[in-house]
Amino acid sequence: MARKTHSVAKFQHRINRLLGLDFITEEQKKVLCITLETVLHDTGNYDGFGYRSGKIDPETEYSRHYYVSPNLTAEYMKLDEGK
Repeated sequence: MARKTHSVAKFQHRINRLLGLDFITEEQKKVLCITLETVLHDTGNYDGFGYRSGKIDPETEYSRHYYVSPNLTAEYMKLDEGK
C-alpha cells in the first residue's frame, strides 16, 4: 500500500480557518485544537496560540488561532495568499 504524506502547514491553515467559524461548536473546536496541537508538537512545529478575542473567555476558550512556526511560515503564507 502506498504511503501518502500531508503538509503540516496546510493542515494548520485549515484548522485555523475552521476555528474562526461561528457554526463550529466549542466541543468541535476543542477536538480540532487537541488534534492540531498533537500534530504540531509531534513534528516540532508548535509555536503557541492566541485567543481570537484577545482575551481568555470561558465561553469561547477554543476560539483560538495557532501561531505559525518559522519552519512552516513560507508554505503557510502561500496558502494565505491563495484564499
